[in-house]
Amino acid sequence: LMNMDSLSSRSVEVLQASLSPDPNIRHQAEAAIKEICDQPGFLSVLFRITMEESIPFGIRQSASILMKNEVLAKWAKFSFDPSTDSRKRLPSQYSAEEQNFVRGNLINGMLHVPHQLRPILGITFSTIAYADFPSQWQDLFSVLLQNAQSNDPAVIFISCYCIRQLFKKFELQYKKKELFHNMISQTMPVLLKVFTDISSIDNAQSVEIQALICKIFYSTLSVGIPPYLLQGDVFLSWLQLLMTVYSRDVPVAQNVQESEIYHSNPWWKAQKWCIQI
Repeated sequence: LMNMDSLSSRSVEVLQASLSPDPNIRHQAEAAIKEICDQPGFLSVLFRITMEESIPFGIRQSASILMKNEVLAKWAKFSFDPSTDSRKRLPSQYSAEEQNFVRGNLINGMLHVPHQLRPILGITFSTIAYADFPSQWQDLFSVLLQNAQSNDPAVIFISCYCIRQLFKKFELQYKKKELFHNMISQTMPVLLKVFTDISSIDNAQSVEIQALICKIFYSTLSVGIPPYLLQGDVFLSWLQLLMTVYSRDVPVAQNVQESEIYHSNPWWKAQKWCIQI
């Protein structure tokens, strides 16, 4: 077994080698990764490498991709019991300490990585959250909803981004419809207030958040209208906000190709999701 310092140094070394233009060096690095990937603490090391600003971007990106692949393959394994027609989760190969470290730092970590790494960490987050919520990640929504009510727009954005990633995992899982509706009932009243508070702020950062909330709202309708939206004037309140976003004038920068306007303009993105709803 390697201690954490040795494992970290070795991981940086082999990740750097995996980026070599020399195929022989890359193959050796890939073999070395297979040798160390089952070491205790390897997932935590990959996360720390991903977060470390002093490490070159290419190595951080490789670490984040490897961490995502490790989580997809190993975080939650199941066996099928034909007698009960159900799946049983097998014991994790990761220690409770390592699991708690990753869960406890992943959301905040997305605030501090280059934007190119956020989608990779988003897949890692949604995979873990889908497997562990609610039994093994009980405070997940209390953390996300507390962050959604922050005064820092960047914190609000990441909270909404995480909710969006998780709702995408649940939106077509009909067997988990009741759990999904409970999640909606917890989440959407808070997001309605956030949406209301920022709807009058017409800058790119605010509109990016509004677009995310539109995407989240779209997910809530995937298995029918949830009970939350049938309470009083709740549905009407949401539709009024969506109409506000849809009817807003879209600022267009000068000297920008038409295709790029639709690709990168957050105002267009928000209106697109309003139309889909």
